[in-house]
This record gives sequence, structure tokens and C-alpha cells, in this order.
Amino acid sequence: MNATPAVRRAQSFTAGPAPPPTEPALGGARRLQIGADAMRVLEARFHPQQKAGGEFIVVGHVVWDSEDRRPVVQPSRALMARSEPATLLSKLQYLVSTSGQQGFDRLQLLRSQFWSFVEIPQSSLLGGSA
Repeated sequence: MNATPAVRRAQSFTAGPAPPPTEPALGGARRLQIGADAMRVLEARFHPQQKAGGEFIVVGHVVWDSEDRRPVVQPSRALMARSEPATLLSKLQYLVSTSGQQGFDRLQLLRSQFWSFVEIPQSSLLGGSA
């Protein structure tokens, strides 16, 4: 009998209540729960008043699985609670799709007044300390 390979999933829990004091702060986002050994994650942030304004919306997480070269965009709960989720999510998907093979690095270097991408450390994803 052939064993079915385990499906690796990433689940985003953003914009929830503040994490307990024992968990590291993730810029307003709660911990991502993952099952992969080498997964890279960027938190996609939209700055409605430009970056200088300080306020931002976590649009979602861009996840690169160690076995898949193409990233997966996972919308945040905070985005779904807003009136314009489809527009912001569509723009995020466009930015990710045009970032190419070096997307993880390119998105972090993106020059934009309204978008930023911040790496979520692996230790934070697994609930450890950074």
C-alpha cells in the first residue's frame, strides 16, 4: 500500500486578540502554525497613509514552502473584516506574481509608499523565541 504524502499547510491567525506574554510579538499578528521544516513567510502590510504615517493593515502572509517555488498568498482575518478586501488582496497577488523567482528578496526590497513586506522569523512561526 502506498503511503499518502503529508500535506503541509500554513494557517494564518492574524488580527486576533493579543498573544499571551510568553509568545513573541509579531507586529499585531498572531503566530502562524506550520508543519514544514523550511518555510519562509513574509507579512504583507498596506500603509493607507503612506509608510510615514505608521499605521498599517496586515493584508496577509506570503508563504514559500520548502518544496514549492511558487508562494501562496494567505489573506488575514483583519483584511476580511474591512470593506475593501478584494482590492487589497488582488493587488497583493499581483505584486507576488510579478516578483519572479527571487520574490522573497524582491518583495522585501520593494520601493513603495504603501506596501511593505516583513519576514516572519522561523522561530516565531514555530512559537519559539527569536
